[in-house]
Amino acid sequence: MSKNPLNQIFNSSCEDMKELDEGSVNLVVTSPPYYNLRDYSEWKSYADHLIFIKNVLDECYRVLMPGGWICWNIQECIPFPPAETKKERECMPLLAHTISLMSDIGFLYEKDIIWYKGKGTATQKLFGSYPYPGLILTSGLTEHIITARKPRGKFKRKIDPEIKEKSILTKQEWGDWAVDIWDVPPVNAKNKNHPAPYPVEIPRRCIRLNSLWGDLVLDPFMGGGTTAIACSETGRNFVGYEIHKKYIDLSLNRIRFNNMSVFE
Repeated sequence: MSKNPLNQIFNSSCEDMKELDEGSVNLVVTSPPYYNLRDYSEWKSYADHLIFIKNVLDECYRVLMPGGWICWNIQECIPFPPAETKKERECMPLLAHTISLMSDIGFLYEKDIIWYKGKGTATQKLFGSYPYPGLILTSGLTEHIITARKPRGKFKRKIDPEIKEKSILTKQEWGDWAVDIWDVPPVNAKNKNHPAPYPVEIPRRCIRLNSLWGDLVLDPFMGGGTTAIACSETGRNFVGYEIHKKYIDLSLNRIRFNNMSVFE
């Protein structure tokens, strides 16, 4: 693996991660911006959004080492149809489209982990034909974490025995995390300086399950720095991209506030 910048967040688009060499990242963990639900995530059409996602996934595939994993947290579908679709309501199957894009690029799909946020955490109140049958709309209590990997091919990674021991999972962690439903409460956005924060527990589990101590973890949508904090807590290095400088400042402040030891 070549030398990459460690524990840095670049103020640029993740469609071109020119700072990172091919095959130099061990793991990708991220939560892309919601489609047209935030002022920082606006696209002219759903098709444009998918093109953007494909460009980012292409780069993730390039920088991942053979056998490296990607954990991609998204909604199952877009709850309201974009303007360019039929007039009749039709949700866009974002989860299915993203898995399809990954497969086309070359990723090997492994599993869809369902993140259950808990009862009463619906992000939107959808009424439809309520209280009458016909078009009762379902509120979402879950998100999804797509797990996939870059083919290993003939590559065989050499692992130092000491690193292997530092990365060991407890029986409790294995039993609680190696399942396809994660019951993790969401973060109250009112308590953070980012409009769509997600709990550190999500990237922490992804990192512990799919990387080794000292590995390099990439988050192409660093946002408020949640993945960086999880890396610092678990003895991993991080690298990220974020187009908004204010969120980079927020990330660095959160890392310092949590008093995490970061690799140099």
